Amino acid sequence: MRGKGLSRGTKNSVLLLTIAICLSVWSIVLLIVYCSSKIYYEDPNGSNLPDPSINHIERTLLSSKFLIAVNNSVIQYAAFSTSKPYFIDKGDEALFWRNDENRKAIETPPPEQLVGQIRVWTNRAIHSNHACGWQRNETFTAGISKWTRIRRHVDYLLPLLVPQSNGFAHFIDGVLPKLMQAFHIVNSTHQIKLLILRPWDRNIEHILSMLGIPEERILYYDSGYYQANYVLDTCVTPPLHPNLWHKVRLELGVDIHNSVRHSEGYVLYVSRKGTRNYGRNILNEDEIIEYLTHRYGDAIQIIRKPKSIYSTKDLFRNARILLGVHGGALYNLMFCSKWTEIIEIMPTESNGDIVPASMHAHTMVWKMSSVLGQRYWRFIATPENEYGDVRIDWNKLKLQLDIIDKLHSL
Repeated sequence: MRGKGLSRGTKNSVLLLTIAICLSVWSIVLLIVYCSSKIYYEDPNGSNLPDPSINHIERTLLSSKFLIAVNNSVIQYAAFSTSKPYFIDKGDEALFWRNDENRKAIETPPPEQLVGQIRVWTNRAIHSNHACGWQRNETFTAGISKWTRIRRHVDYLLPLLVPQSNGFAHFIDGVLPKLMQAFHIVNSTHQIKLLILRPWDRNIEHILSMLGIPEERILYYDSGYYQANYVLDTCVTPPLHPNLWHKVRLELGVDIHNSVRHSEGYVLYVSRKGTRNYGRNILNEDEIIEYLTHRYGDAIQIIRKPKSIYSTKDLFRNARILLGVHGGALYNLMFCSKWTEIIEIMPTESNGDIVPASMHAHTMVWKMSSVLGQRYWRFIATPENEYGDVRIDWNKLKLQLDIIDKLHSL
């Protein structure tokens, strides 16, 4: 005997339940696309405003067995210029301008270098040949493909595989700008996982935690393929732009209006002893520290090795002077007030070449301090070997500090 079929009332209930589930799923997809359609920036007054320059390319939603959401937001960032460094004498200034990279860095970026892009790819895999370099590039499309042997599969993935970003410096200058460009999307749902290189420095994880991204949302790339139903691509991002760096400071809770009295703030000297990368050491560092201690007393703080970002954040936010040889620790200037004086010691040959050769890396501290409105001093020292180790003329350093202290006594 054939069993009885479902009653009409039961069939209607099942139909209504099915419709309700479908509407809920579509609502989630539409919310993601809606969030993706707005890019926010931090203006100088600290308020979040939608950028009117965004060209919203029409979004297309395709339905099949799987939900496919593809969007392509093109952001035209406003033009900006980098401030010229300050020097204590004409000799240092002349050496600075002999360097080709310095002359290029002072130029206003062309429009094509002020373009950002946010794309969503469906059913893609990330492999080690995907490299989203700190310079704006479009290697993402070439670096992804469909493969069957997958190390990890997730629904939503934001890959930020910037070369050498397992170190503090290149995480700051390479990963953070790209993350900020898509931060409104990352912040809108906890389902998006970040794929980054496994860090050498725990402070990278601390920074992500300060941004509200817990450890369970982070995947560390080791090898093989990582696949996602939806890959959020923010690889095309200007490497350095005031909007993005003000956004970094805002999200990290930095008070951009903080004013440090020169008579009360700290003088921070950053030592390179104990750092991962050798070279660029000050050979007469003990003598320099003795002089700084005698000059500034309790106000001097010597930072000898990487510490927790939580413990150093307050030190840097209350710094009146930040002094050190070119290196990643100076990137903590992002926590400093706009009134902090930045003194970067740079090993430089008589022809303007930086030792060791660093291509454009030696311009980053200068350009970062410029976009944050800080006064940047380039203190040039002659390298004594191929590793860029230098011996500081303390009379020259005294003159440098006399100039700064006099500026703040006016």
